[in-house]
Amino acid sequence: MGRPSAQLVVLVILLATSVLASYGDRQPAFRLCVRKCLTAPPTRTLLWTTTDLCRYKCMHEQVDVQPRHLVAQYYGKWPFYAVFGIQEPLSTLFSLLNLLAHRRGLALVRRRVAQPSRRVYALLAYVQMGAWVASSVFHTRDVAFTERLDYLAAGAAVFAGLNVALVRVCHVSFFASTVCLGLVYALHSLSTLSSKRIDYGWHLTVVIAAGMLHNLLWLGWCLREYMRRRKHVKSQCLSHPAPYTPVALVALTMVALSLELLEFVPIGRSLDAHALWHAATAPLAVWWWSWLVTDAEWLLKTSPSDGRVRERVLEHIQLQA
Repeated sequence: MGRPSAQLVVLVILLATSVLASYGDRQPAFRLCVRKCLTAPPTRTLLWTTTDLCRYKCMHEQVDVQPRHLVAQYYGKWPFYAVFGIQEPLSTLFSLLNLLAHRRGLALVRRRVAQPSRRVYALLAYVQMGAWVASSVFHTRDVAFTERLDYLAAGAAVFAGLNVALVRVCHVSFFASTVCLGLVYALHSLSTLSSKRIDYGWHLTVVIAAGMLHNLLWLGWCLREYMRRRKHVKSQCLSHPAPYTPVALVALTMVALSLELLEFVPIGRSLDAHALWHAATAPLAVWWWSWLVTDAEWLLKTSPSDGRVRERVLEHIQLQA
């Protein structure tokens, strides 16, 4: 569930586009409108300052009189219609759908995955849910604090996905992997937050590296399964029910991420490329969880552990189903 390596290219393009396109707030007409608005400010609403409201009002007044192809970004953001104070309603909605997808995944884990595997996937689910809560908050109101929270929570989700890959693919101890990755990311986060201005380039480099490793581990596991099947290795282990699903999931995640490359003026000042990306990741999360749970059940059935223990665990799973 990490981010694919293509994100680095995407981010470079988006950052360049943002620098070029974010000139709306520098237009004289916009600045004059804001100054006039502040002399008779509108009534404040939840989480919106008077200045924010004036900027929002003047931004849309400027966009109303501009041709669509000349619409600019304001303070690095496209103009969106706010709904009930929610700054980017569709991105918020799709973030909540991702949250529900991971909540459903947690329910599957609790119902069908026995210990010790359950704790591995439960931790992933909790971190992922936290990341999508942060994303929802950020898209509800984009301020410095929510932006930092979103970036750091998203990075934690990538590291949590890498943790699962290390435990499942490389058979690293869950405790050792969790502690080591947790310390690495905690130190990175503290270093990031300690500076007055966050170095997002460095933060993204660290997160992308973790995401690339996550993807490579799962692709390597699929290749190993393919080679094992091709050589017709005879063993008591049952064939995996879906050994190549991670390949499809990694590929589709990259396709979903490529939606960011579209970078267009929001349709109806509501639907932009970033919202489409979030919309695409929700069904992929459902598929990931379905496969992870199926894989955990298969691993239990084929493990060489004591048969009586395995029988009791399988009975527990059947009772919970």
